[in-house]
Amino acid sequence: MTRARVVAACAMGSMLAIACGRRAELFGEEENGVRVRDAGVERVPFDGEAPPQLPDGGVPVLVEAGLDLDAGDGCAARPVTCPVNVDFPCQRHAWFGRLVDGCRAQAGCVGGWLSIRLSGPGCASELGMTAPNAAFVECLVGELNAGGCPCSPDVTNIYLGPDCR
Repeated sequence: MTRARVVAACAMGSMLAIACGRRAELFGEEENGVRVRDAGVERVPFDGEAPPQLPDGGVPVLVEAGLDLDAGDGCAARPVTCPVNVDFPCQRHAWFGRLVDGCRAQAGCVGGWLSIRLSGPGCASELGMTAPNAAFVECLVGELNAGGCPCSPDVTNIYLGPDCR
């Protein structure tokens, strides 16, 4: 084997090792034994059933939710509070999932659809719910006002489960 082939073989081996490590970073990290990835799939935590259709006209907006778009130096000055990495800086689904789980633990039963609109530099500008729960909304607004996620403007709809009775 010539020296050039040895060098080429070593370089190829190094590239494969780096590529495998990069793949692990790109496709998720372990968090509590579960693979986390911002896949954008609706959360269906209830018996694996598919969520019902969104209501005609979308999720009703909570006009007086209390979102503060001008806090301090404005939305752009807020800290990034969503999970981020170099390749996927906008992981709003993972962030929303964490916020929903935390606020659900504080507020108790919440159901129906939740809608969160991000605008500008990734701060929440609008909330909507089909079955509003005051304690849940207060918790969620507090968390959303505390930070942002470097995402483009978009609306995310999350099914919270059947309405509470």
